[in-house]
Amino acid sequence: MVVLPSGTLNLEGGGAVDLRAFAIGRFEVTQHEWRALMGDRPSTVAGPRRPVESVSWTEIQTYIARLAARTGRPYRLPAETEWDYAAGAGRQQREPYSASPAYSGAAGPLFMALERGARTVGAVGAREANPFGLHDMHGNVGEWLADCGSRDYLPVPPDGAPRDGPPSCDRAVRGLRPGMYPGSVWLDSVPVTLRLDGRHSWPVGGKDRHIGFRVALSIVR
Repeated sequence: MVVLPSGTLNLEGGGAVDLRAFAIGRFEVTQHEWRALMGDRPSTVAGPRRPVESVSWTEIQTYIARLAARTGRPYRLPAETEWDYAAGAGRQQREPYSASPAYSGAAGPLFMALERGARTVGAVGAREANPFGLHDMHGNVGEWLADCGSRDYLPVPPDGAPRDGPPSCDRAVRGLRPGMYPGSVWLDSVPVTLRLDGRHSWPVGGKDRHIGFRVALSIVR
C-alpha cells in the first residue's frame, strides 16, 4: 500500500473535489493474494505474480470482506476520483498518455502495453512506477472501482466519495490498455493513445479476462 497525500482533482466536465489522504495498493491484486483468501484461481493466464482477472465486482466484495476480517483494517475498492488522482499522480492537467514519452506505448516505461500484439498480461510491477510509486495504473488489466458507472462522470459527491446507486448498477472500470475491451476480441489495430480519462463500466456479476482490481484504505487521523 502507498499512502497518497491529500489534494485537489479537477474533474472532467468541470468542477473539482478535494480528496483526503488515502492508501492504495502499489500493485494490482495478484493471483497469489486472491488464492490465499478465496482458495481458487479464476484467471485465464496463470501466474502467482500476475494480476487476478476474470473476477466479478460481486466476488471482489467477498475478497475484501475476508481481507478486512483477517487484517482488522477496512479495505475497499477505490473511488473513481481516487483512482483518477492516483493514476495521474496528482497532476492537474488531463492529457493523452501519448503526450509524454513515459506513456509512449510498449517503449514507455510507465505503460504496460507489452509488445505490440501481446495477448496476455504481465507480472505486476514489470514497468516503472508513476511519481506516486504506483505500478500498472495505465494498463496490464483494467481495474474495478467502487462507483456506479456514469458516462458523464458527473455528478460526483463533493468529498470525492463513490457515486452511489442501486446494488445492481454497472460499476466503473478504469485503466484498460489499447486493444482491451471487455467482452470483445483483441484489437491490434487500436492506436496507443489512451487518455487518463478513458472510462468504461461493466455489470457487477460480469467477468472478463481484461479486468482485475487493486484495494484502497481510508486514512483515519
